[in-house]
Amino acid sequence: MSSKWSITATLRDQFKTLRDARSSKTMVFDVGFFYVVPLALGVAAGVSRFQLRGLEGILSGVSIYTAFLFGLLVHVFQLRARVTDEDTRRHSFIDLIDELEANVSYAVLVGVATTALLMTTVALTIKDTPASWGWSAPVVVLVSHMVLALLMILKRTRAVYRRLPQTY
Repeated sequence: MSSKWSITATLRDQFKTLRDARSSKTMVFDVGFFYVVPLALGVAAGVSRFQLRGLEGILSGVSIYTAFLFGLLVHVFQLRARVTDEDTRRHSFIDLIDELEANVSYAVLVGVATTALLMTTVALTIKDTPASWGWSAPVVVLVSHMVLALLMILKRTRAVYRRLPQTY
C-alpha cells in the first residue's frame, strides 16, 4: 500500500492508547474488550443468521456519525495546535490530547470502513428486504466497534475537560 493511503500510523496510535498511563503496559482487558466483543457479536450474528433491516437508515446514521467525528477531529487538531503554541511545558495534558486525536482518527477510519461496507450491502440488497446474514455479521462487528470507539472518545474528552481547570 502506498504511504499516501497507509492507515498503519492510525492503527498504531490507536493501539498505543490502550496502555496504562502509569506503567506503559498494554491493558489486555481493554484490548480484548475493544476488539473481541465486536467480533463475538459478529460471530453470534453470523451463527444465528441475523439479517439487518432498514439498511438505508443505518447507512444514513453511520455516515452522519462519521462526518461529526471528522469535525471533532478538526477541533482536536485546533486544540492541540493552540496548547502547543501557548505552553509546551504541559506534556501530560498534550499527551492526553494526542490520545484523544488517536481515538478520534481511529473512529473516523472505522466509520469510513463501516460506511463503505454499508454502501456495498445496500447496493447488493433488494430494496425493502433484509440484508443477508453474510453481509449483516460484518456490519454488526463494525457498528459495535464504532460504539466502543465512541465510548472511548467520550472518556478521553472528559479527561481532557477535567484537566483544563488545572492547566489554564
